[in-house]
Amino acid sequence: MKPLALLVLSALVALQGCKRPKNKGNDRGPSEPRPSAASSQEEAPVVPTPCKLDDRIKTDVTVKRGCVVTVNNDILVEDGAALTLETGARLVFAASRTLRIDYGQLVAKGTDKEPVVFTSSNKSPAPGDWYGIVFEERTMAGTALDHVVVEYAGRKGGYTYGALSINQGNAPGRIAITNSIIRNNETAGVYNFGDQSAFQKFEGNTLQNNKVSLHLRAAFLGNVGVNKFGDPIHTQGTVASSQSWPQADVPFVLTERLAVKGEQSAAILTLPDKAVLRFAMGAGLYIGEGDGGGLVAKGVTFTSVNGTPAVGDWEGLVLFPKATQVQIDGCIIEYAGRTGGWATAAITFSSETKPTPNIKIANTTFRHNKEAAIDGFQNDCGEAGKPDSGNKSDGVPLCKKK
Repeated sequence: MKPLALLVLSALVALQGCKRPKNKGNDRGPSEPRPSAASSQEEAPVVPTPCKLDDRIKTDVTVKRGCVVTVNNDILVEDGAALTLETGARLVFAASRTLRIDYGQLVAKGTDKEPVVFTSSNKSPAPGDWYGIVFEERTMAGTALDHVVVEYAGRKGGYTYGALSINQGNAPGRIAITNSIIRNNETAGVYNFGDQSAFQKFEGNTLQNNKVSLHLRAAFLGNVGVNKFGDPIHTQGTVASSQSWPQADVPFVLTERLAVKGEQSAAILTLPDKAVLRFAMGAGLYIGEGDGGGLVAKGVTFTSVNGTPAVGDWEGLVLFPKATQVQIDGCIIEYAGRTGGWATAAITFSSETKPTPNIKIANTTFRHNKEAAIDGFQNDCGEAGKPDSGNKSDGVPLCKKK
């Protein structure tokens, strides 16, 4: 047996060896502060956690950070309730499912690194796996999607026509969609009904690999800011107040007639410089009905939507007596003058419309049009029909007068 003194000495040596060396294990100097709880939370990765939602949400509900909700049934937000999704939350939709906001509010705010995601539950996802998100007319103000991803939706059929369907009629300015990605959807990225609707904000978004980026009533386009579009923008309806359409590297497709006519004063539609407008069969651009309307187009191409275009595919531009501030400069207008409508030429003056200084058509190329570039009816074509206008017509007269 070892002497007692020796045992005590051995124990002291062992205790000394268990002490943590100074500043080891945290690499901080003696004066460096300990990380705060907030900064630690920001740096911590999202841990996916299975969560649940009721099919009918009638009181405020929050889907916490990192929650993954598998949506096996349609979800309806109603009774003034708010559905809030925190950073990194995910809603994963089974086939043909829908999130519908009726008398309620949806608030989904993520970050660049941790977006809120609405996606398919399919292990091999494809466009149209689920229907999408529907905003009804009673959607409440404050509804906002920021740093959100919406993908593999837009299933054909049902009552949805896009990944995001906005059914608002007389409820403008209630929805903001910003800094979000809308991609890989079977139909439109965003589809809306109702000429009286408008976004509270729509900017900073990327829309890619959708059949159509946006399918919006024309009045909606005036509320669209700077975004990245990968697919055409479809529009139709009435421009009842002055607006400018957004700059886009994709064509605007007019699926039906578009009327620029004010309800209380003249409405002026300003197109982005060098934009391309493609018109469906029988569609046209009507300017100056109601309380008046105007058009500002510089370097714009007006053409047919057909892959193999032909003379008379679409109606053309029609100017009515209250057409004002019409400035068409350096444009191309082609394949217009469809028989059976108002138009007989690329630009047609109605029978009561007279050329005035407010109608300026210059430096424009007319080609592949039916009967004439400009049809003045009983009037002449004004300055637009003169050689020094800079206008040129290929194959048909520059000016036609009955």
